[in-house]
Amino acid sequence: MDNNNIIVTNSNEAKLDSPPQIEKNGEKIISLTDFFPKIKVYSVYFKQGIPGALPDCYLRKGIAKRLQQAASLLPVDLHLVVLDGWRSYEVQLSLYKETEKNIAEKNPAISQEELSLQVQRFVALPSQDINKPANHLTGGTVDLTIANKDGWLDMGTDFDEFIDQAGTHWFAKNSQGTDKDEEIIKNRTLLLECMEKADFNNDPEEWWHYNYGNPVWASDTGKKACYKGVLNL
Repeated sequence: MDNNNIIVTNSNEAKLDSPPQIEKNGEKIISLTDFFPKIKVYSVYFKQGIPGALPDCYLRKGIAKRLQQAASLLPVDLHLVVLDGWRSYEVQLSLYKETEKNIAEKNPAISQEELSLQVQRFVALPSQDINKPANHLTGGTVDLTIANKDGWLDMGTDFDEFIDQAGTHWFAKNSQGTDKDEEIIKNRTLLLECMEKADFNNDPEEWWHYNYGNPVWASDTGKKACYKGVLNL
């Protein structure tokens, strides 16, 4: 299969052989630093030293406004922390290769075909085709969490911890009734509800991952996609 005809986003998001038609939308991609008081930036991949990662996080202007709406719905003592937004091809390629290396090292007998499938469960296939972009390349995907003055709220797993428990509703379905489980459920539900009220849609396999206006969002909602890929800021 021609890889350029595949859209693979993090985790179990759909592979789209025929992506939804993308409407022309020239919204600029803007910095989130100082955009809104209840939105903070922590550029995870820059902190991790991923090649090509930038110290700031960026989104389409319209997406940033929707994120402002979501942040405004939080209690006064809480704010959003953006971990990643627009992602360059270079960063996407770096993450893909690193994930491929990690999986291969843990499974030395794995075939190349199975390796590719396993990698694409977690990291979108890098593509420089702006009409068939990985989600983050559009500026219409954001990875985020919630924090208070003391730090990030407990969401049950780390960001980019690709295990079953990272699924948005895993704890709700598997709760042991402990105070910790209930706190995790409360925190994830708060993030989900404020983001959905701003018309984002969540990847159910990743509590941190939200889309608006990109091809997978269009496929999930039945609406037209707005955003093509953007290779460079």
